[in-house]
Amino acid sequence: ELSNSILVLQHTIQSSIPIYLMLIGILALVLVLNLLTHYRLSILGIIPRNPFGIPGIVCAPFIHANLNHLFFNLIP
Repeated sequence: ELSNSILVLQHTIQSSIPIYLMLIGILALVLVLNLLTHYRLSILGIIPRNPFGIPGIVCAPFIHANLNHLFFNLIP
């Protein structure tokens, strides 16, 4: 029983690695685009108490200030 559970867990982790790597690639691409546009994508972050900030609810998780910020958000 325990052996079967470990195999299922191992398969789940192995199957999720490509998805995780693809997400890292997308986040890195958005970071590079933000750097190349002199942080113009940062406007897509959440703007409190402003209707223009509503798209930021969806976009903000993809916007990072720098590589350090992105790296430490990827750890969890």
